[in-house]
Amino acid sequence: MTITIETNAKKVAKSISRKAKKHIPRATKFALNNTAKKLQKAYKVQAEKKLDRPVKFTVNSFRIGFASPKRLIAFVAISDAAAKYMKWAIDGGVSGRRAVPTKNAKLNKYGNLPNKTKLKANQEIRKTKTGFGVWSAATKKAPGKLLVAFKSSVNYQKIFPFYKIGTNLVNRVLPKEMNKSFKKELR
Repeated sequence: MTITIETNAKKVAKSISRKAKKHIPRATKFALNNTAKKLQKAYKVQAEKKLDRPVKFTVNSFRIGFASPKRLIAFVAISDAAAKYMKWAIDGGVSGRRAVPTKNAKLNKYGNLPNKTKLKANQEIRKTKTGFGVWSAATKKAPGKLLVAFKSSVNYQKIFPFYKIGTNLVNRVLPKEMNKSFKKELR
């Protein structure tokens, strides 16, 4: 998942003096890179706000591809590892088989099942209304409780507006960055 920023600097360069032509690619590079840095920061802030207790790995998964004077393209992308699960928060949709924790399950501080969850001696796999699940063992005082249900599919809602954040920020920030870097370069 990537947002790419491109400009029409080459067309503009044709209509400007020779001396100024040298500075246009550099000014454009600085504007694109500064915009990409601000976009990365905005994604990190919004990930903290929109996602429920995100891990640092998720918040820091936004990567920048910097522009150069010869390649005037900058982008902000999500790392491949994070993109595998962030796609559900960005696009929503229906996923395949999943283990879904219930209110009886012990979760880590981020609200997820612990990474190396294994079936313990006092737990068993039994049938549920919708398939199978992991149950705590029944005792004389209490029946077993459903800890984890295995669902054939899970519906996800769009909760992280990746494209909207990127488009709005680029439309707002890039023109200002272009003006600022052109003034600086032409001095």
